[in-house]
Amino acid sequence: MRLPSAIASFVKGGDIQRVDSGCSRASVSRITRPGQAVLFLKSAAVAQCVGLGDEAERLRWLDGKVQVPRVLSFLVEDDWEHLLMTGLPGLNGVDAGREDPSAVVLGLAGALRQLHAQSIAACPFDETVERRIERAHEQVRSGLVDESDLDEERRG
Repeated sequence: MRLPSAIASFVKGGDIQRVDSGCSRASVSRITRPGQAVLFLKSAAVAQCVGLGDEAERLRWLDGKVQVPRVLSFLVEDDWEHLLMTGLPGLNGVDAGREDPSAVVLGLAGALRQLHAQSIAACPFDETVERRIERAHEQVRSGLVDESDLDEERRG
């Protein structure tokens, strides 16, 4: 993978491994460097409309309010968007769940409690049902949704 120079300087000398778990539509890589914190890089073609820019904005806004990865770089280059961020301590939920599924559930519940404790009035993002439906219509009109891939009950 060719990395933009702004990101390549962060990961120089690191071991880059693709992360195949999870549900991101972006390509995700884990970057380990001797004696330094783990980094994660998400990359996606702009045409895929993954929304890494939106993710970067939300992570920056949440930084200091709840425990989230710190955004080190977000950029768009050659029709690809790249989001480089720090890792968080601990195991991912899949690995942790193998030994103690209840701890994962309790951890997720605690994280949701922290998120829901944030002031709605201070949130700069419009995620109302009306706005989400409007965005969905925009994506359908733009040809970004394959309506033939919808469940039978959702077609038409």
